[in-house]
Amino acid sequence: ADTLLEHAQGRDQDLLRVLRRPFVAEADRAVDEAIGLLAREHAQGGTGSSLVLRGLSWALLGMVARFGLAMAATASNLHGSHLLTRFDALLEQHFRAHWRVADYASALAVSPTHLSRVVRARTGLPASRQIDARLVREARRLLAFTPMRITSVSHSLGFSDPALFS
Repeated sequence: ADTLLEHAQGRDQDLLRVLRRPFVAEADRAVDEAIGLLAREHAQGGTGSSLVLRGLSWALLGMVARFGLAMAATASNLHGSHLLTRFDALLEQHFRAHWRVADYASALAVSPTHLSRVVRARTGLPASRQIDARLVREARRLLAFTPMRITSVSHSLGFSDPALFS
């Protein structure tokens, strides 16, 4: 009931944040038992019933919040993984254009800070280093496995002046 959530206001913001977002989860045995206890207590009524119902409701909300937190963490990991996949695809398409982190973030509809945070969490390097590393890897590949001159490699990688390439 809303009165339970209003009572939690200011006490447990994580609980409120999780319970205000919809999610679907399969209930475990403890949740099923708590719902059964609530149903029986509600049907029986009697002395102290409102106190018991409130306590069981708090317990049930706590269990549900745990499911919600676990699902939010999973969703966050999936989002980060999906974001990194999309970043990698864009990096392959645009590293020669010398896009900055802000350009990739804009194309991915996230902030540069968020993009760097996700990339660093997954790879150990900030997005800017990933971008630089991709350019260097391509330069090494072209220099080692093609007959191209340094000037040609620098131009193929988007450098207007070979001195900037070095």
